[in-house]
Amino acid sequence: GGNFRPPNHMTSGSPLRFHDVEAESGEDQDGHEHEITPERLRELLDCKELKDVTSARLNLSARTQSLDSIGEILPNLTELDLSGSEIATLRDLGQSMCCNLRVLWLAHCNLKDLDCVDTMEQLEELYIPFNQIKDVSQLFLHPTLQVLDLDDNQVANVESVDFLASIKKLQVLNLDNNPIALKTYYRNIVCSRITHLETLDNIKVSDMERKRVTDEDEAIEDYARREAAEQSEK
Repeated sequence: GGNFRPPNHMTSGSPLRFHDVEAESGEDQDGHEHEITPERLRELLDCKELKDVTSARLNLSARTQSLDSIGEILPNLTELDLSGSEIATLRDLGQSMCCNLRVLWLAHCNLKDLDCVDTMEQLEELYIPFNQIKDVSQLFLHPTLQVLDLDDNQVANVESVDFLASIKKLQVLNLDNNPIALKTYYRNIVCSRITHLETLDNIKVSDMERKRVTDEDEAIEDYARREAAEQSEK
């Protein structure tokens, strides 16, 4: 899990297509915040025509910087990797950026909520492993999302799966290393609710896993686990 870096096909082609940039975040030596301006982004991305930039990797801090202007300065940006940045909520990205993004990486960002993800109406792939997401209800009925990586977050309850099941185009899901993944019949719980899912935790979904688990099945499995635990203690 946690494979959040862009696959090779996203880094090939035009040299302007994906800029591997580590933009320093926070304050300078004089204590001033780094303001995100066209001039600054031209320097960081080493390009003159910002309208030609469709993909970028930046390391920023929403705590000390306003990110609202990025979408206006980079109007054709569709793929953005902000992994390792300080971004507590998707709301920090600003409305202008949210409109066009198709692929977004936010690994290790201390991300706590998905507010405003519903404004990302073009978003197809969302990679947010190693964060603190508990609530996925904001993804309810998302119209375009196909890939969702939630590896190593705090998703714990079955109701969360029902919200994800409403995403009709969702094909690939990663919930590995979340509390819900410890549940008995975890894969059945997820795959029987999200029947259109093709891959869960990097493993192809089987027809058997799409079969809905009954309360009786869970009770039998729980009993078997308790018996096994008692035997191992003897």
